[in-house]
Amino acid sequence: MNSQLERIVASETDPKFATGVELTNKDGQKEIVEADFIVMGVGVAPATEFLKQSDGFPQGVLQKDGGVLVDEYLKVRGLDDVYAIGDIAVYPLIPQGGEARIEHWNVAGNHGRAVGKSISGSPVPFSKTPIFWSGREYPPPFGTTVRSGLLTWAFLSRLGCRGPEFEVLWDWYWIRGRCHQWQLG
Repeated sequence: MNSQLERIVASETDPKFATGVELTNKDGQKEIVEADFIVMGVGVAPATEFLKQSDGFPQGVLQKDGGVLVDEYLKVRGLDDVYAIGDIAVYPLIPQGGEARIEHWNVAGNHGRAVGKSISGSPVPFSKTPIFWSGREYPPPFGTTVRSGLLTWAFLSRLGCRGPEFEVLWDWYWIRGRCHQWQLG
């Protein structure tokens, strides 16, 4: 798209609501794009670049995306008693195989509990099925809660879903006491 978001355009009748976005294209021209609703995904990059200059930090452990390779106990590979958890941890998926770095508070909290067990002398390999979910309360007239969760490929593989016939993801949402499902991609 080669455009930059300048601002979210507020409704003239009620500034609590948005009616569109103002974009600037690569030539500097501004355009307002009207919208019924706006979804804004804001992310961050791990601030791990300083580790390259840290004494004793193993070469090859820091990934290009800022992730840090860890073992099944979330220990930084090549270091004793040094752990990496949460957004920066690139950890092995047990029993699915492969590795993952998942940026969600739910995963970070589970990482913290797992490392706490290791530090306290009861190490257990981290093997939770990685998921993410979200929830939103809607005021009247809707008066409902929407909960959304997405299973990861790791979990689908765990169910035996492999091959091109399973190259779809499913999302579940909850409205007024009923579970609904739709296919993503």
